[in-house]
Amino acid sequence: MSIVAKILPVRRTNYFDTVKGVFRPAENATAVELTEVSKIKETIINLLFTDSPQTVDYLVVAYSDKTYLVERDSDTSYCKKEITYHPLMSKVKLTA
Repeated sequence: MSIVAKILPVRRTNYFDTVKGVFRPAENATAVELTEVSKIKETIINLLFTDSPQTVDYLVVAYSDKTYLVERDSDTSYCKKEITYHPLMSKVKLTA
């Protein structure tokens, strides 16, 4: 099975990170690899709202030949925006 999408959960640096001396917590993030298209929306909802809403600020999603930034707009919905650059884009790059 081939990987059809990658989702990278990203957390912004907060006060407690700087106290601990961790200035780039997003660099240690690991992308979630999906092999089924039908699991993309379910995984986004789980990451943003169910599993880790306090530890994930936004997601970088690579699907097909596009990359999206996915953020919460309320307690139950999210929005996505197609992007052409992100500093962590190499972690979600899909290789053919």
